[in-house]
Amino acid sequence: MILIKILNIKDWRPLSTTHRLDKLLEELGPEQTERLEFQFANWLLKLYKLKLQEAIKNQKLGNRIFKQAYTPLNKKYVKDKKRKGQSTGFWQATGFLFKSITFWRHRGKYYVIGFKKGVKHPSNKKMDVGKIAIILEKGSKKNNLPARPLFNPVARMLSKDIFNLFKRFIRVNRPKLMKYL
Repeated sequence: MILIKILNIKDWRPLSTTHRLDKLLEELGPEQTERLEFQFANWLLKLYKLKLQEAIKNQKLGNRIFKQAYTPLNKKYVKDKKRKGQSTGFWQATGFLFKSITFWRHRGKYYVIGFKKGVKHPSNKKMDVGKIAIILEKGSKKNNLPARPLFNPVARMLSKDIFNLFKRFIRVNRPKLMKYL
């Protein structure tokens, strides 16, 4: 399940519509461009996880407080979480979904952040973690589980600002390249 798509630098409109892109790519060369994209994907993954952690810790996303925005957790489920010593808040149990978010090169074209196919949750060996995340995000009538979106709203928030995040990454990690942005 792909949450964030990170385009190749040469495909980014703010750069590709000017001569700045050619100068940037010339300055970097193919190997350095690939390395920069890898480093940015890794940096963005860390930022994404930080934003998720903040939302879970504070039990809110932006100005939406989970207790007000989400349907309450099932009382039996909350009781079971307490018995297991788990937090009773939303999106807090084992932390496995959160830990399973990663990045990879998709089809050799660009980096993505999300859940890789085939990774199974320890409590449900039959289902990929990406599928579990989708069920939690969108809900499941079959399982009487209401939607409680978290991963996708955070991904959309970061995706909307991807170019500014890239500039921030460059400013901190490769300041000499700022002249091209």
